[in-house]
Amino acid sequence: MSIFSKKPNKPTRQEIMSSHLLDVRNNTELSNSLTALQNEITVSFDMKVIAITSINRNKLSAGFAKGLADTFALNGSNALIIDANLYDPRLAMLLNAEVDENSSLKKLDEGVDVVYLTKETYPPQVFKGGTIQKIIKDNFDKYEHIIIIVPSITEHKEIVLLSKVIDSVILLAQRNVTKRVDLYEAISYCYDNKLPLAKTVVVK
Repeated sequence: MSIFSKKPNKPTRQEIMSSHLLDVRNNTELSNSLTALQNEITVSFDMKVIAITSINRNKLSAGFAKGLADTFALNGSNALIIDANLYDPRLAMLLNAEVDENSSLKKLDEGVDVVYLTKETYPPQVFKGGTIQKIIKDNFDKYEHIIIIVPSITEHKEIVLLSKVIDSVILLAQRNVTKRVDLYEAISYCYDNKLPLAKTVVVK
């Protein structure tokens, strides 16, 4: 059974804590995990639009999204990253890129493009107003994968507004920082709101 189950049964607390997590302890394990996720997504043809969010605010989402997009590109697929973390955008900072007022599509690397959305370029109603949905629609046939970086799931709930357009969700937790109760509540929130949870990745 694929980990990308559209309507999964909610696991017990023990199942969540024992088998749902992908624990990454070093860069080699991170690289292997990205490859494993890429392989699973590739064979699941309906898993095109991927939302990446964090449990509590942390700096992980931007780097993980870029790493996953690069992994797709290395394996012959093209990917579009939409940085929609309006409250704490970090992708532009990570890449030392300038964000213009139009937030037009920009080329990052071979096979990887990006659209930056920030409070300065779009109002916070971007999730409700259909801005992200329009970007997805306009680019759906141009890219094999669309990766959306969304605000922290435990601090903001905008990801629910994208439930009809996303195919899978990846939660990121930070070792020795994320509390187990927050971890469980974030995963449970996905199940309760029928968000197609793929994996919860615990990284340094």
